[in-house]
Amino acid sequence: MLTNIRLRNFKAFKDTGSLEIAPLTVLTGPNSSGKSAILRAMMALRQTVESRDAATAFVPSGSYVDLGAYEEFAFGGDIKSSVSFDVGCRVHAGQVPILGVPITISEGANDLHLSIEIAYLSSSDRIYLVESVIESEREGVRIHRTTKRGKAIGRSYRTRVADSIEFEVDLVDTATAKFSATPPFHVSDTKRLDNEASRNRLMGAQMCRDVEDRVFRELSGLIYIGPLRERPKRMYISTGETPREVGIAGELGPAVLWSASGDRVLNLKDRASRWCSHMDLGAEIRLDTMYGGYFQVFVLDPNTSMPINLPDVGFGMGQILPILIQGLIAPPGATLLLEQPEIHLHPKVQADLADFLLEVSQRGVGVIVETHSEHLMTRLQRRIAEETLNPEDVALYYVTPSRDGSSLERVVIDEFGQIPSAPEGFFEEGFEETFKFMSAVGARKAQGNRAGDSK
Repeated sequence: MLTNIRLRNFKAFKDTGSLEIAPLTVLTGPNSSGKSAILRAMMALRQTVESRDAATAFVPSGSYVDLGAYEEFAFGGDIKSSVSFDVGCRVHAGQVPILGVPITISEGANDLHLSIEIAYLSSSDRIYLVESVIESEREGVRIHRTTKRGKAIGRSYRTRVADSIEFEVDLVDTATAKFSATPPFHVSDTKRLDNEASRNRLMGAQMCRDVEDRVFRELSGLIYIGPLRERPKRMYISTGETPREVGIAGELGPAVLWSASGDRVLNLKDRASRWCSHMDLGAEIRLDTMYGGYFQVFVLDPNTSMPINLPDVGFGMGQILPILIQGLIAPPGATLLLEQPEIHLHPKVQADLADFLLEVSQRGVGVIVETHSEHLMTRLQRRIAEETLNPEDVALYYVTPSRDGSSLERVVIDEFGQIPSAPEGFFEEGFEETFKFMSAVGARKAQGNRAGDSK
């Protein structure tokens, strides 16, 4: 689960500074201020570690996110500047169910830190790794890698392991460019294993691979759902696969429901139905088998109890259902990234969504939501006032655009759910509209009174 993020020279940010990520983190601010860039940077890192091409240092465009060319995501379009990502993670320990399958995550100290710097080489039109540092407190491992314009600098792959054992490892495969891919370690003579230093190098090599496996797991645990979910279909086909995620547009949500429908332990359909009922979107979700491996998703109307096919329920249901499904199946330790989840949702549902995300975060799943919803924010403030939510478990950031780069300001929420000092522009629209409305009403009434007096 993410614990902190820092971006430098990325998209709208010259430097975000260190963002402390709480169990539930809210990003808000004007349009085009750069809020979504934070989510997309994280998905680009996932995209990179999951790429099978070890010779590619950074993958800006792929199945999760499309950042475009280097000049499109480098701050100010400056191709001569480097771009940096700093990420901290805390690994969840214990046994967790994922779609009903128990997965064991090892115990121990759980802090993992990544620092990656990339740059662009115009002569070859490619992005290369300038420097990367991976540190794991649990293993006491520090992996430091540097290159010169993408080429390894001699014995540049250095590690430090626990118990003050320090050593350097020669790079064998200089084509390995990705920060999370360790070049192979070479021992030419097995007799060298009798040497303590050689044994330490081999032990360190294995520890490095173990840490890099953790990097892969942590970044692959970033789950993103975009601002517009796919329009519901009248029928779906079962492929026999069991998706682990609903997809960035929620397109796999029904498939997840279908594959988990027989799992009484997970009980996904009933849990999703309860939240739909709580939000007044439907009394129950039903799945009906059709011919040829097809199935349909129905929602029981809360007033008539009649089953309604998902496309006929209303657009809001199709928007919220993938979020409910993903939040319910996300394993502890994962981080759920949501971009404007409130689109096409009624104000009540937006507020109830805050309660759902709060419940998800209390299960050990990190939640980062980029939103314009005042209703969602107000519900969180209410829960703090009611003492069902600790203000320390929420981090609220306001993003302000400027020519020198967007800035992020942490908005303090006190123990009563109040915001003692809000930044300029923070949800001011509602107050301004109310003030102008009351002023207009007052002006018209005063004008009417003057007209009556003149008679």
